[in-house]
Amino acid sequence: MSAIKMRSIQRGRLLERITQQRAVIAHELAPVVGLLNAADQVVEGADKTRRWIGENPLVAGAALIALLIWRPKGAVKLVKNGAVGWRAFRLIRRLLA
Repeated sequence: MSAIKMRSIQRGRLLERITQQRAVIAHELAPVVGLLNAADQVVEGADKTRRWIGENPLVAGAALIALLIWRPKGAVKLVKNGAVGWRAFRLIRRLLA
């Protein structure tokens, strides 16, 4: 058998093995896909919210002032939770970078 035919057969076997490995990886990582899609939606929602607040600062400020007047304790709790969420978000971004 010529060297070219042997290389061709070897290449075919490797391609078949690669295809099988890809199928196994796709099957094993199926649960992760859902989590990554959810994370993408959260990031997209946060980005949309940030853009909306940037485009409508007066509305956002008025809503914040109304919240402070109407529910001061709730506003303080919201700020605390927001700060914790922001720190967690920054930590995750730093770790993933």
